Amino acid sequence: MVVCSLTSFHLQLMIGTMARLRLSQWLTILPQSSVV
Repeated sequence: MVVCSLTSFHLQLMIGTMARLRLSQWLTILPQSSVV
């Protein structure tokens, strides 16, 4: 039970980090593409 909850929390953390990185990439790419 404890291991399962820890694994699910780790997965959520990884997904959150990946989503934040993807969002930051979009925020940096969109202004450049709109200017060009």
